[in-house]
Amino acid sequence: MTSDSLAIRSQMREPGLMAASSSDAATVRVTFEYVVWATVWLLVGTTIGLIASIKLHWPEFLPFAWLSFGRVRPAHTNLVLFGWSSLVLVGVSLYVVSRTSRAPLWSPRLARLALWLWNLALLGGLVTLLAGVNRGPQEYREWVWPLAVILAAAVVIDGYVAYRTVAARALPEVYVSNWYILGGFCYLPILYVTSYVPFYQGGLGNTVVQGYYMHNAMGMWFTQLALGVSYYAIPWLLGRPVYSYALGVLGFWTNLLFYPLIGAHHFMFSPEAWWLQSTAILFSVGMMVPVWAGT
Repeated sequence: MTSDSLAIRSQMREPGLMAASSSDAATVRVTFEYVVWATVWLLVGTTIGLIASIKLHWPEFLPFAWLSFGRVRPAHTNLVLFGWSSLVLVGVSLYVVSRTSRAPLWSPRLARLALWLWNLALLGGLVTLLAGVNRGPQEYREWVWPLAVILAAAVVIDGYVAYRTVAARALPEVYVSNWYILGGFCYLPILYVTSYVPFYQGGLGNTVVQGYYMHNAMGMWFTQLALGVSYYAIPWLLGRPVYSYALGVLGFWTNLLFYPLIGAHHFMFSPEAWWLQSTAILFSVGMMVPVWAGT
C-alpha cells in the first residue's frame, strides 16, 4: 500500500473527517428549517395519532366523517413517517454531507425549494386523506399519485444538492456516511416509481408490490439516512475514529444487494409465488453480512 493510500485511510478514519470547527451559516440555516418543519409535522401527526388512539376506546369521540378512524390513521402514519422522520433525517443528512465533505452545502436555495415541495406534498396528503381521497388500504402509499410525484421531486432535488456537495469535497475519498445518504436519496424515487406505476397493481400483484414498497421504504430510505447520520455522529460524540471504513462500505453495498428483495418475507406461505418467498428467505439470511459489517 502506498504512503498516499495510507494517508487517505488515516484521514478517512478521523472523527467527523476532522470537519471544520465552524459550519457554513447557510447550511446550518437550511438544516434548522428542515428540523423546525419536521417538528411541526410531528406535533400535527402526533395529535392526529392521539385522536386515532382515543377512537379505539371511544368510537363516538369527534363523530365527523373526516375524523373517522379509517381516515385519521393513515393521515397519522404518513405525517410521522414522511413529515417528521423523513424531514429531520434529510435536514441532518444535508448537514452531515457538508461537514464530512468539508464544503458548504451546494445551493441552499434548491434545498429550500425541496423543503417547500415536501410541505406541499404533506399538506396535500393530510387534506386528501381526511377527505377520503386515497388509493385504498395500501400501507404508507395511500396518497394519490400527484402527491407522490411532488414528494419524489423533492427527494430528487435534495439528492442532487447532496451529490453536488459531495462532488465538491475537499478530500479525495467519499466518507462512509455519504455512501448511505446518497444511496437513500437515489432509492426512494426508484421505489416510488415502481410502486405507483399502474401495472401489476391488482390482486396478488398488489400484495407483491406492497411488500416491496413497505419493506424498502424502511430499509432503503429511513435506515440508509439514519446509518449515514450515525456514521458521522457516533465517532464525533465518542471522539474516536470509525473502526473500519472498509467494513462500512461493505455494509452499504451488501445492504443494497440483499435488502430490496426480501419484502416477500412479510407474506410467507401466502399465495405469492414460492420462488419469490424462497428468494426473500435466502436474501434475509444474507442480511447478516451488512448487519455484522455495520455493527
